[in-house]
Amino acid sequence: MENKTEGKINNDISKQRQVIEFWAVAKEFCNLVETASKMDSHRFMETMLRLLSLMYLKGSLLPYITPKDENQNERFVNEEQWEKIYLSLKELLGKDDAFEREARLDEIDPGQENILVTGSLAEHITDIWQDIKDFILLYNKTNILAKENAVWACFLLFRANWGYKTAEIIKSLHQKVFMNEENNEEFDI
Repeated sequence: MENKTEGKINNDISKQRQVIEFWAVAKEFCNLVETASKMDSHRFMETMLRLLSLMYLKGSLLPYITPKDENQNERFVNEEQWEKIYLSLKELLGKDDAFEREARLDEIDPGQENILVTGSLAEHITDIWQDIKDFILLYNKTNILAKENAVWACFLLFRANWGYKTAEIIKSLHQKVFMNEENNEEFDI
């Protein structure tokens, strides 16, 4: 995608405003997930809700690009790292980990609709973290081809995975943070 800066065309994806803004929010998200064990669960959920909402918006604004060399695309997060983050979040969230969500079409039999299933906030957040962490690590490389692939992969994964999962858990986090009886007493609701 081309950007005009002072009459010149800028093909450097790393200098596009929407990419820089997304990178900044994504970095904060990864930091929150990786340091979650140092927080209490309510504060974590409240901060996560705000960050996910902003990250969803910024992710939806990422530009579509076609990388010049798709071989520069890499994944970094391994199963062991995923499991460590997942178990940490599951422990932190405790009873707040489970949430009801509508089953996706690939999870139900044809003809069924509006089936509720139990989801795991820890699992969804860890899945999102994996996509975003891979983006951050690839984007941080000095190679422009790596940066292009980072943006391209994140653009595609937003539509296929982490964007959908983010939208699913925003509602749950909102209910847990703002619609819980203990929190409502504080505001005389």
